[in-house]
Amino acid sequence: MSKQIRSVKSIRELVGEEKGFRIAIEIEGNEEGVIKAGFETSFTLGDAIVPAKLGKFTAFNADGREVVRKDLPKESVSRMVWGASRDWHGNIHTGLRRRTFEMYPREWEAAPEEHFYIAGDGAKKYVVSRGLSFSKNSEQEVLFLVNLFLETFGDYIVLDEKLANFNGVKIKKLNWAILPEGEHPFERVESFVDKIASDMSDGDKKVVGYRISTILSHKPDFVAVGRGGFHGYVVMGFAKKNLFVLESPIFGNATYVFDGEWEDVSKLTKKQILTNQLHKFRFVHSSKWRADIRQILM
Repeated sequence: MSKQIRSVKSIRELVGEEKGFRIAIEIEGNEEGVIKAGFETSFTLGDAIVPAKLGKFTAFNADGREVVRKDLPKESVSRMVWGASRDWHGNIHTGLRRRTFEMYPREWEAAPEEHFYIAGDGAKKYVVSRGLSFSKNSEQEVLFLVNLFLETFGDYIVLDEKLANFNGVKIKKLNWAILPEGEHPFERVESFVDKIASDMSDGDKKVVGYRISTILSHKPDFVAVGRGGFHGYVVMGFAKKNLFVLESPIFGNATYVFDGEWEDVSKLTKKQILTNQLHKFRFVHSSKWRADIRQILM
């Protein structure tokens, strides 16, 4: 994932305007980054810090920054500097000097001092941001916090107010549409299938629902709906296994499983992927399909 983003449009589409959320990272698997951010190894619930300065976002967050006003005329400014001079006898003397410069005016932009917090849901511990919502916070506030997490950890997730993974989806910068607000595949598979297979018979929808439910039961880290060459396909990503399962609601098609550079593969059309055999597994929708899926995801 990129260490910087320029838009939070995908997050806004995911959580909507009113619902509260937090930017976060799960501590398990990211312990080194959490310690580097400044937390103690105990990862005690309730601990809070201004994260360590690791780059431009964290440095600004901790220290603030000077803003050069090039829209204003230059002004004379005297500064104390350490310099050297030579006396009449050729001897060099060093010490404090005061020099005058012509420079653009500077304004100081105060440090946001955003904190990271240790929080938990009973089973897992997270580093989280303060509570946010698009009805109360600007996109720039959310964007800054996301970039703080990216600069510190290289990744982030979005949690709801109860610290559950929002919509069961881990945010990824992919050429796929993240499931929209309200479509929770783990609890409302039928509603989800109705949307992506609206032109199918009820019987075919049930088959699609079975396949998608089977894959979702293994708790993927993110779910996305394909565009372009994979229009109508659903991606379920299993980051720890480095596997990405593509399922199609088109009856009679196959399930494709990829590993490695998923973001590169996701930019290709289905034809390019199949022609070059870039998939790791291809499981035809047969009687042994469920066993095939179980074998690679368990």
